Amino acid sequence: MNILIVAYYWPPAGGSGVQRWLYMSNHLADIPGNNLTIYVPDTTDYQVLDPTLSADISPKLKIIKRPIWDPAHFYNKAVGEKNKIGVGMSSVKEKKSLIQKIGLWFRANVFVPDSRVFWVNPSYRFLKKYIEKNKIDVIVTTGPPHSMHLIGLKLKQYFKEKIIWVADFRDPWSEIQYYETLKTTKFAFNKIKKLEKKVLINSDIVTTVTPSWANMFRDISKRKIEIIEN
Repeated sequence: MNILIVAYYWPPAGGSGVQRWLYMSNHLADIPGNNLTIYVPDTTDYQVLDPTLSADISPKLKIIKRPIWDPAHFYNKAVGEKNKIGVGMSSVKEKKSLIQKIGLWFRANVFVPDSRVFWVNPSYRFLKKYIEKNKIDVIVTTGPPHSMHLIGLKLKQYFKEKIIWVADFRDPWSEIQYYETLKTTKFAFNKIKKLEKKVLINSDIVTTVTPSWANMFRDISKRKIEIIEN
């Protein structure tokens, strides 16, 4: 089986976000008959770095790295270390300067669902050709960032029943706590909820980490949700 995994977090990134699919990919690659391709951005602009994880990448994995344009990277570079904005609940809760508040507002309301959305169309164009050439059977997208699922959505809409699409949620999407803290407008939040439902309904398989999150996604989509614990 030819499997393509689309992820944002990959070594040298650190933290739980990278480890879930690093080790799951290694496991899948060990199953006879499986061929694994990992598609990730060509970047080291991660909040947490752990270069030691690179040693855990199985030599059986084919890694494709493609350039990504992320406005958050240029914002952080322009404002310097003091005013840069991170991701996740802890960074959202910290006391913010005015320039950080402006940056977070843009992050929540302009770059929907997240600042990696500009990677969606270039990735779709590249992967459409790659899938056809390499006869990919299964696509896995893992989020956050949930823009990764939009890549899967576009590919599923193009290939239809020719591929199986697995959407893996390592965190909630619209139900995550920080949208209110980010001052997300009603317009932006409704767009997020619409995208979330579209991904949940159109994917062939949905996986998440905990029973409570599975119930959350089930309430939104009215479909079966699989649980794969970390």
